[in-house]
Amino acid sequence: MAIGDIGSALIDSLSIGNPGSSVSKGDVCHATGDFFCAVWLNITGTVLTLESFSVDTCGNFACASQDTIDVPTTVTTWASLIKVADGIVALIYDDGNTSTQRVTVATYSVDACGNFGCCDPVDTQIVTTAAGGAWVNLFKTQHTDTYCVLYAVGSSSLTASTLTIDACGNISTLLDTQTIFATLNRNDSWPFGVWTGVGDFYAFAYTNNNDNDGFLQTWAIDACGTFGCSVTDTHEFETTSGQFISLDSNDNGTLILAYESSGAGDVKTVTVDACGVMSNGTKIDIGGVAEYSIVRIDEVDKNMWFLMTGATFKTYTIDACDVPSQQDTLVQTLVEASMRAVVHPGVDGASGIMVGVGWDNACTEFFAWSVAVHVVLPSDAVTPQFMGAGNAAKLIAAGII
Repeated sequence: MAIGDIGSALIDSLSIGNPGSSVSKGDVCHATGDFFCAVWLNITGTVLTLESFSVDTCGNFACASQDTIDVPTTVTTWASLIKVADGIVALIYDDGNTSTQRVTVATYSVDACGNFGCCDPVDTQIVTTAAGGAWVNLFKTQHTDTYCVLYAVGSSSLTASTLTIDACGNISTLLDTQTIFATLNRNDSWPFGVWTGVGDFYAFAYTNNNDNDGFLQTWAIDACGTFGCSVTDTHEFETTSGQFISLDSNDNGTLILAYESSGAGDVKTVTVDACGVMSNGTKIDIGGVAEYSIVRIDEVDKNMWFLMTGATFKTYTIDACDVPSQQDTLVQTLVEASMRAVVHPGVDGASGIMVGVGWDNACTEFFAWSVAVHVVLPSDAVTPQFMGAGNAAKLIAAGII
């Protein structure tokens, strides 16, 4: 297999949402060894379940989930997971009805047998209690233990806050808070951020509520988690509707976006210079499905990505001129909407395994799945991870093994 080649079919799958329930949203991250964690949410947002399960390095699942925790919540719009350290995962979710929504970050421990700790959650931190604090996103900055939370305040104001989460799962109070954009379209896009690979500059992507165009902003975040005094640059990367965005970078000043523009799917590159100023690269058409999720799968040259468009998996590469092109594709029939996937950290680069989650066409059963993808991992096996589904959005920059 060449880098980016995808297997001819899914290797294995596991039903992890109660069969017959109306599973609406879900997420997955690696926890420790062969164990992964998934969170799933029913259609009414009243049941939020965190489960652990194992997948071996051949892509085979155990017969059943290993452990389960029901997370106390009232009405949840979205919940997502991120790996913090070996055996520690962080869950971010909004909790409350539409007038009192708040954003909470909680950490959970997973032991070598895949069991959650008896005292979980390890720690919790309420990020905001402002009404309308839904559409949450959490990603790691390049600075040790420092994370950035993105969320909406009120009906549309996009806000970012920083905090620290250490390797034991302890969460700090908020370090700094910054309003990013005042008129976010929360229905057709999920805001998210990523380190650009240039200095302390981070890129935030969102859909403008006024005309649904796609925008990026760059902001500086220093080692103390403090935002720059003002936005560094604002860039309209799509002028004819930029929705359902997903974003990653090559850690060297090139951003790669997947999104829908007027019913057509596109992949586009945007470059960031040493001052944090952005400019358009190249755009290619990838199809008309409005659900995108993208993750980097080459951790050496950092120029290959795995992309999910509903039921179709694709890989894309970018060349030295930042021009994207498709490498391989797989159409599978188990899940209609794939939400997120991570690289199994226990495999070598020539026989990579992607582990993901998604739901069937009727939204009645939530599955974990595995597929072979030729990935390239570094010697220290940092696991790339991403988020996406419906409002596809990258959730984190990288998990720490």
